[in-house]
Amino acid sequence: MRGPNKKVEHISHSSRCEKMLTQTLSMKRRTTIIIAARLLTVCTSALPIATAAQRAAQFDSTDYRYAHFSSCNTPASQTSRFSDNSSLRIKLALMSFTERCKQGGGCYVSEANEIASYSVSDMGHKGGGYPKIDNINAARLDKLLGTLPPEPPLPPKPRRVLVSVPDGDFWRTRIYDRANMPEEILELSRITRRSVPSFVLSINSVAEVEAHRYNDGGLVLSPDGKVLVSGSWFTNLKMWNPATRMKIHSTDIMSDLALEGLVFSPNGKYLVGSSRDKLVVLSATDWKQVAKLQMPYRRRVVGTVNFTADSKFLVASHPKGLTTFQISDWRTVNLPGAPEDTTALFPSDDGKWSIIVTTNEATVLWSAETQIADKIISTEGPALLASFSPDHRRVAVASSCKKQVGSHQFHIRVFDTRTGQLIHELSPNEMQYIESAEALLWSPDSQYVMGVTKSNSFFTSRNVNVWSASTGLHRGDFEGCPTNVTGIALTPDGKTLIAGCRDGKIRFWDFAAGIEKMRAFEASLTAESKQ
Repeated sequence: MRGPNKKVEHISHSSRCEKMLTQTLSMKRRTTIIIAARLLTVCTSALPIATAAQRAAQFDSTDYRYAHFSSCNTPASQTSRFSDNSSLRIKLALMSFTERCKQGGGCYVSEANEIASYSVSDMGHKGGGYPKIDNINAARLDKLLGTLPPEPPLPPKPRRVLVSVPDGDFWRTRIYDRANMPEEILELSRITRRSVPSFVLSINSVAEVEAHRYNDGGLVLSPDGKVLVSGSWFTNLKMWNPATRMKIHSTDIMSDLALEGLVFSPNGKYLVGSSRDKLVVLSATDWKQVAKLQMPYRRRVVGTVNFTADSKFLVASHPKGLTTFQISDWRTVNLPGAPEDTTALFPSDDGKWSIIVTTNEATVLWSAETQIADKIISTEGPALLASFSPDHRRVAVASSCKKQVGSHQFHIRVFDTRTGQLIHELSPNEMQYIESAEALLWSPDSQYVMGVTKSNSFFTSRNVNVWSASTGLHRGDFEGCPTNVTGIALTPDGKTLIAGCRDGKIRFWDFAAGIEKMRAFEASLTAESKQ
């Protein structure tokens, strides 16, 4: 490892660089972090990004050894001298690097509990701030910094995360594995707004189909897996063979509607499309219209639409409550056994359980056998999506966070159906709150749960995130959709994952191969931890 003098000499190799850095320190903090990142290629081309950013944070380069910023070459944790000449003291630095150690990102947290984040990639430099950590999380952060967990064996380069905190007159730095971060480090990442995301596997799509000019409607797979249906606003519905990816039929029955969702009945006999205050029912045999159902409140957007497990009732939610249609004659009726204050319903495929939302926006686990809704699993916000595991032992629920600032924040949580107890909070890349939750799905063996989220604030892309059901850890992403997802489906054989994307394309992934990679990856982490 090079000595401190050589490192400082490299940083100061040009008086022009020194002048730029001096000017940077006199600017507003928001500008400082961005310019510091841009100075990387000018002044510190042989060092990771964090060296320039650390300089911008006003650490004394003559005292600071930069040991922990040489993570690509450093075999163990070190302590580094720092100077107390900063008007804004830093109490935490988090950073990570990629394979080449020329890309990465992280954040600094000041004594005032303000977060300054940055990132550097082939796409350029990004920086920003300064959100403030609330008092509860700030107290939790201080406690975590006082008891950092022991380091694991040195992980591979792209998986390293560096955690640095001041300790007297020195920086105390430890290196952890982003693929297997201790719970304390995961919590640090969540508190600092996912400044250092966990390491996950990325799976690219194997095929794409141009389905529509754009896709604002929906996508659904028939229960037998033989027909894939896609639709968009004011266009024809299209039916596809999911195995050959060829179009097999088209109908203009819903071409005069702003289609917002599609759902098959469990027995495969009916296909229903929702559009604002209307439901259109088609026969899945000849694709002809069977019924056109008017919701009781005109010009109000229909919410969730589901069939009961026995295919006897069609249940639609809307801002005023729940409307149930009896399939035999399409008349509106009261849903047998359901509580009167139900406003949304998500049934399991065996009909034994349902997630229901009540008029006071509580999310409740309801037993069809006892017809008792005694397991209140959330009162923070109403459930928007729910999916039961194939073994029916767990249920994943996406709900809004009404107590948080902003109108688009969500939780994804997994609950035990027998007790109603929370098992896991699922966070893509350790985000504290999710900006978008658009679909939920389980793997056939109930070992993994998938959710479509917007997991990066800088981009519009959606990934199908994959979490381990046993640990709740984010293990991989099926990538490819550049914007919103209108529906996802898994073929009955568990081999192919399909998603309808808002750019008008249907994308296909080799789900079986992707899950096997994640399973092998988890096994390798277990083996490494035992070494």
